[in-house]
Amino acid sequence: MKKWVFFLPLGLALFLGIGGAALLLGVQRELRQEAHSWEGERSSQGEYILETFRRDDGETARASFRVLSTEGETVVYTCPEAWRTLDLKGIGWSGEGYDILVSSGDVGNAIYARGADGWHRAGEVVLEPSQAPEPRESPEGGLPFADPAVSRQLREKLGTDGLAEEERPLLEGVKTLKLENGYGEEEISTLEDLFRYCPRLKGLELNLHGERPMREEDWRELGKLSLEGLYLYMGEGYESLNLPEGLKSLALEVSPDDGEPLPLEELLLAPVEKPGELLTGELIQYVRLRAGGWAVELLCTDFWNEETEENFWGGWECKVLVSRETSGGLRHIQTLDILERPTADAGGSLVLTDVDFDGRPDLLVCLGHFGAQELVRYECFLQREDGFVLQESFHDIPNPSVDAENQMILSQMRHSAVSHGWGKYAYRDGVFVQVAYLTEEPIPGSSQESEDGSLVWQWTEETLRKGEMARTGYWRSDEYMPEELDDIIYNENSGWGLMTDRWRTIYNDGRMADFSIYGE
Repeated sequence: MKKWVFFLPLGLALFLGIGGAALLLGVQRELRQEAHSWEGERSSQGEYILETFRRDDGETARASFRVLSTEGETVVYTCPEAWRTLDLKGIGWSGEGYDILVSSGDVGNAIYARGADGWHRAGEVVLEPSQAPEPRESPEGGLPFADPAVSRQLREKLGTDGLAEEERPLLEGVKTLKLENGYGEEEISTLEDLFRYCPRLKGLELNLHGERPMREEDWRELGKLSLEGLYLYMGEGYESLNLPEGLKSLALEVSPDDGEPLPLEELLLAPVEKPGELLTGELIQYVRLRAGGWAVELLCTDFWNEETEENFWGGWECKVLVSRETSGGLRHIQTLDILERPTADAGGSLVLTDVDFDGRPDLLVCLGHFGAQELVRYECFLQREDGFVLQESFHDIPNPSVDAENQMILSQMRHSAVSHGWGKYAYRDGVFVQVAYLTEEPIPGSSQESEDGSLVWQWTEETLRKGEMARTGYWRSDEYMPEELDDIIYNENSGWGLMTDRWRTIYNDGRMADFSIYGE
């Protein structure tokens, strides 16, 4: 018998399983949709009126925008794109000019810049909180980057003569920028020219994985840029490093097989005795964060592991150097060991934020994604009088977010495609303790039992009582109206408030409730 006969039933089962999961998620998300009419909302700016309107596709409620002239209210531009109202946070003017910002929970922030023939999408950007339609503070030390669309635009337009005069306004609102010189692409234009056309640039990501290293003059210009955040991937080694002085966040990744190893003496902020003896092997990742009087540096190396007889994944060694700002400059006070090596896909970010709510920022080191559900974990070091101390109980809190108002660490995880959980943790007696948990899942077999064949969803709440978790709430979608469930679980004044900003994760500012947490 041919092999494909055995795989046919398996393939059919997988197809039906995936399709069923997608259907369940669609039903689940419909229950969460908040009633919001984006139709007819207007905002004037100079000679234009920005108007939002609904553009439903028959299945999902979506919103878009158009621009009208204040004189006669003639439509001068209609956006061809639309966004789900479930995820949409705001559509509004960006700053004092005529750029338009669309902020969505699942796709991020998109800027539409005004040009000679209307408005054009200039790419994904990260804006300062004061410029967003709904300002929200981002986790300290986060360094998000722009969409590759901006990179492609610049590679096409940056040449010996730079940008054409009429195209320059497209880049005025860009705050963070991603630029690549990939295989077969032209060399990066000088950073001096790049910064001239992006005068407000705060963050820069350079993926230098082309056929040759970055040119020497570009390294010199790099040190002149007024950047606050910088990410460099160097797949072909380097000539020299000339880093900007004002950097608050820095990430370097290099391939140890290309070029010379990075000398720690060129990177470390504070004087360290015998820096060459800190780690074994060649440096492949360096991350720096400066905030609140602290300078924190993560160093990871690749070396041959004699016990496992493997390198790279099995041979990572990571340490964190902690320095304090003093009147005489930075002083190295502590070296921390990272017991669990970060994963390559999402590890390596540093965050300073208060998680035990004693008024002092604590240190979180992102370890990356783990398990089939790709939950994100952190190594936590609590700040004390003489430095930072490892707090192991924080490690097991998946996808954490910080609810400073209620002094809780909030946790979110996906048990399966149709089952999710949310937890609340409190810092008590020196450890983080789970004090409440909410599970959301469909009732097995409910689609066959219901009259219309629809699923019945259930939410189970458990609360810590006398040292044990006890059920304190239970709700079913066939017993409560969607509006009632919103008031119980999702809305601002509900007991859980799952659709509010306090559930935004440290990792990428995403919410489990709209499934954006797994995006980069």
